[in-house]
Amino acid sequence: MPDSTLEQHPSPDKESARPSGGRRARTTVPVVKVSFNLPEDELEQLRELADARRVSVTQALRQAIATEWFLADQPDGSKVLIESPDGRVREVVFRG
Repeated sequence: MPDSTLEQHPSPDKESARPSGGRRARTTVPVVKVSFNLPEDELEQLRELADARRVSVTQALRQAIATEWFLADQPDGSKVLIESPDGRVREVVFRG
C-alpha cells in the first residue's frame, strides 16, 4: 500500500494583494488533495499544533512544511539558535 495518494482539485479563490491602492484581485491556486499514513502519535502532535495556533490541521501541516523548506534551504554550516526569555541561547541540532 502506498504511503500517500494524490488527487488534484481546484482550490477556492484566494485573494492576493495588488501593489496599487490596496485593492485585491482574485486568483485560483491549484490544490492537490493528499492522503498520508501517519502514526497516531504524530497525528496527535499535528492536531495539538493546530489547536495551539488556532488553525486547521491542514494549515498546521503547511506551516510545518514551510518551516522545513526554509531550514533545508539554508547554506551548509548554518545554525539554528533558540533564545529563551532569560537570554540563554541554545543550538537546535536536527538529526535525520
